[in-house]
Amino acid sequence: MVVSGLLLPVQSILYLELEVRLGAAFQCPFRRPISLIAKTLFFAGLSILAVACGSPEPEQGLPPTPTPVPLVSSATIALPTTTSPSTIPTPDPAARRGGVLNIAARTVVDDLDVHREFSPTLAAFGPGIVYSRLLRFSTVPDVQTPSLAVECDLCSNWTWESPTTLRVTLREDIRWQVIAPVNGRLLTAGDVVASFERQRTPGWPNAALLRNVESMAADGDAIVFDLRSPDADFLLALADGHSKVLPVELTSRDDLGDGPFIGSGPWILDSAESNTRYAFSANQNYFERGFPYLERLNIFVLTDEATRRAAFLTKTLDVDEVKPDEWVAYKERHPEAEFALYSPPGAGIELALNVDSPTFQDVDVRRALFMALDPWLLNQEVWSGLATVAGGLPAIEPNWLLSETELRQHLADPAQARQLLNGATPAVELLVADFGDNYLRYGEGVRDQLQAVGFQVEMTPLNPTLYNTQVWRDGLFQAYLGPTPPVNGPNGYLFGLVRTDGKWSKTRFSEVTINDAIDSQSSELDVVKRQGIVKGISQRLLAEGVRFMPAAQVQGWSWWPHVQNLHVNFANYEYYFWSQVWIEE
Repeated sequence: MVVSGLLLPVQSILYLELEVRLGAAFQCPFRRPISLIAKTLFFAGLSILAVACGSPEPEQGLPPTPTPVPLVSSATIALPTTTSPSTIPTPDPAARRGGVLNIAARTVVDDLDVHREFSPTLAAFGPGIVYSRLLRFSTVPDVQTPSLAVECDLCSNWTWESPTTLRVTLREDIRWQVIAPVNGRLLTAGDVVASFERQRTPGWPNAALLRNVESMAADGDAIVFDLRSPDADFLLALADGHSKVLPVELTSRDDLGDGPFIGSGPWILDSAESNTRYAFSANQNYFERGFPYLERLNIFVLTDEATRRAAFLTKTLDVDEVKPDEWVAYKERHPEAEFALYSPPGAGIELALNVDSPTFQDVDVRRALFMALDPWLLNQEVWSGLATVAGGLPAIEPNWLLSETELRQHLADPAQARQLLNGATPAVELLVADFGDNYLRYGEGVRDQLQAVGFQVEMTPLNPTLYNTQVWRDGLFQAYLGPTPPVNGPNGYLFGLVRTDGKWSKTRFSEVTINDAIDSQSSELDVVKRQGIVKGISQRLLAEGVRFMPAAQVQGWSWWPHVQNLHVNFANYEYYFWSQVWIEE
């Protein structure tokens, strides 16, 4: 994303992120290995790509490019006190130890270097799970998604010493896995600094997560980060599943694609066959004593959806995602199975209007269009209820989202829509991203609801290539319906899509008060205050008829009854929760 020309990321990385995010937003009828597409286009230096439907991995796309924020006076920012020491999880006395969990990855990964490769499979469904991070996303049972709430992983606490200085203190007695050349030595702050320096090697895709870091240094058992500008989302970058911590003995190596894979996490990699399976065993020296419960974890690489589904139904796999088209019937056929709904932050189908087009220069026409729509009805008809209505922003916590009552003040009132139109019949071209039949069905539903109140709608399906080019590169639309670019945090969304000078701000809507509010929230470290600012922005965009997300994605996950204590949260490539699962035979 771009703000006032600061810290521009490599353009091709952004479009590679966009390809995978768009393909993964909802299930697609075809797919290709992400890493092969990405590498080919990245090294070709393309500024725009022919988008193909990416694998619908639970994690949405690639590492988000952190959005730099305008410098503000440190005197205006109230800094919080040091976070309380991290509470180390206590093993459940009822948990059964041992056993094997079998799950599946959906893409083949060509390069297993976790800093140099940005594959979601590698990060969260492959060898990347042997590594720890400074922070992680919370996966405790009472966490409701969407959630980007963070907690310590390697750290014991963190402190904002100034708006641009963060001190992160490590836990004691963390040891590397007992593998040469590290051989189980203690993890140090020097390891963390050397690892992040390697991650931000110029030109490497995961370097984007740390672009706002001016400098970092080890200070005893702490790491001190000095940022170029204040950023309330920086902790999200440290918790991202791509911000792995490696031992210093390996960080000087340019190529770790063939290992060794030495981490400090709960899993030790026993074997890696990128086309078939990754096999892991429990790390008996893991610093969170008593975890993992499992003896072994197998991740099978099953790129074919039918094969993966058959493996789950025959109980070769223990856990799998259920497609929206199959959700209702599957629950009826398998009442014994366990289920959970997971809401990825900020993922789904957005509707946005170009306020510069003659039709939508009149705010009443824009408001009438929103009022004409009942997305709750469409979500049930098209997505079997596996979609919700939202503002679109990746929420730190569910209470950052607009409530249904707040949303309905501006939606699902066709009588009010007709009144606002006052007999007019505005002509609208609706561009619909064609990522499969359900996308088109959804677009047809939107078209029909608009026509019912008087709009004359021409629906134009765009294949992924044209959608990317016409909407996100060129901004040539009256109205579009489709996935958003990859923005996995509030700042990425607000600075990338909403602020007037954002990289993907294509609606032409400009309001000084919104720009000022975006700047204000970007460095607000008080979560409650920031939530209030962000919700105000979302309400304003909805009230002005600019943009909202009629179908925010909800994933349906299922597992067999012998799998216990599974609490999924794949936010930004999270994977820690597998260590808390046990098998009840």
